[in-house]
Amino acid sequence: MEHDQHWLSFSNKLNREYDASRDVPWWHLNPEQLASQSNLPRHVYTIERQLWQQLHPLMCMQPMRKEIIESAIISAKQENMDEFDIPMWAAAQLGKSVNYSPEGIVLGMKLNKQESLTLARWMESV
Repeated sequence: MEHDQHWLSFSNKLNREYDASRDVPWWHLNPEQLASQSNLPRHVYTIERQLWQQLHPLMCMQPMRKEIIESAIISAKQENMDEFDIPMWAAAQLGKSVNYSPEGIVLGMKLNKQESLTLARWMESV
């Protein structure tokens, strides 16, 4: 067939392992780029939604969850906490308020060893 002459074939025989430090999306935004864009009600909504997905049993146990999440965001910003730690900080405060186990939060949020140690420390001090 005449049109087959115009088809190009591509292949990639290079197999490499995933490297998180190199394989980052080009559109990744850093927290400091969003600092001036802070919208507290939207931030509360976003974290609440994340925690409903990851920690449904905990969220069901605490009727004052929005207020606790808002308080956690405000205190985290006052302490200049890393933006990516704020959901874990909010989960620690929610968990402490209803005596929820740190292990349940670690499993629900799929925290690594360092994050689980930080969470345990926070839950002891909250």
